[in-house]
Amino acid sequence: LHQIDPNDTQKVNQRNQLRSDIMQVRLALATVVYEGAKTYEPGSKDNKEKLEEAAKKFAEYQKKYSRWVGGYYARVNEARCYQELGDYNKAFDILNEVINKKEFEEGFHRVRSAATVLAIQVAESPQVKKYKEALDIFYNWEKNVAKRGESTDEALAIKYLSGEAALEYARSLKVDSLESLKERNRYLQLAKDLFTFTTRFSSEYRRKARLKLAD
Repeated sequence: LHQIDPNDTQKVNQRNQLRSDIMQVRLALATVVYEGAKTYEPGSKDNKEKLEEAAKKFAEYQKKYSRWVGGYYARVNEARCYQELGDYNKAFDILNEVINKKEFEEGFHRVRSAATVLAIQVAESPQVKKYKEALDIFYNWEKNVAKRGESTDEALAIKYLSGEAALEYARSLKVDSLESLKERNRYLQLAKDLFTFTTRFSSEYRRKARLKLAD
């Protein structure tokens, strides 16, 4: 793009819109590669090759658009590729980078929440089952990212998934003393509180949360 006068507001806006449009097209192309991986058997050679190709594209675009919110959505999608490749440590490293990055514009808040959702999902996955780590991710989000009473799609996903983590962690605890019983009950109460909050808003998690509470 040609250099323009930074004081020419109209041309600056036109340039920024053009950059945004180009970025969206490139991210869409990377997403097509990622979706193409799903047409193959999970874990197959073709599936892995497509996921690796998509991860590289997302990483490339994150570096190119690191000053834009969209660049960090690319980073989250890169982590998703590594999750599906079974490289959970790599996925965690990428997601933690996004979650802990200082917000540089308003829209970045939701990117950090999207990264938190995926990080908790990775921690809870059958191959990982790190429920305490999932709760640590939740507490970090609650302290450093969440807004009071937030009920965005990402926030509701985080609260439901964290409720699952609290429930599973409580079930995993060995109760052999009054203190361990209190700890177990504390996590059971946390799960109940998170599920209850989730039922207050319309989302894909409302019914799931109600079923958890009725269990």
